[in-house]
Amino acid sequence: CLLSETATTGGHNVEQQNVAVPAGVSVTVSRVAKAGTRSYIAVYERLTNQGKYFNLSTGVVMGDLNLALISASCVDQESSKIESLGNGWYKCSITVTPAGTLVTATTYISTNGTSTNYLGSTGSNVLLDSGEAQVGVFPTSIINTTTAAVTRAADLVSISGANFGSWFNQNAGTFVITYKVADNAFSTPISFDSGLAPENS
Repeated sequence: CLLSETATTGGHNVEQQNVAVPAGVSVTVSRVAKAGTRSYIAVYERLTNQGKYFNLSTGVVMGDLNLALISASCVDQESSKIESLGNGWYKCSITVTPAGTLVTATTYISTNGTSTNYLGSTGSNVLLDSGEAQVGVFPTSIINTTTAAVTRAADLVSISGANFGSWFNQNAGTFVITYKVADNAFSTPISFDSGLAPENS
């Protein structure tokens, strides 16, 4: 969708309010976005007063966003991330730890990557796609929801088709092992035994 400014002074944003989360756990708030006529957004969690600016033209995490007059520390650089999804789209995320059981996820347009409070220019915009607030310290692929939280199903990989049998051999495999042997010690990191006599192994 297109998030556009109006000719008013203030924040130009979209927000998902009061998302229920377990108390005292890390929550990652993310937004998929692309530069429009504006190149900067801020991803912000209102109840912890924590956020970051992101440059959608260069794919760079920028400075902190603090709006509320409350005692709360900014998000550390290590707990914010921007990931290129191709074709100019980026997933921008921050990780916060709320004291309570709610988070409010907000995405702001910014003119310069340092402010969200300004006189908007009618029609100036950024492009937005999926947004998410999820328990955990990193963003995952989008989990589609409606009005209720959804638990992620296991990511299962399968391969089928006529070409599958041309390279797969269920009787063969590979083991990769990384290990370190203590000084002057004998070590057998792994061994195999078919259980058959040597001539039949």
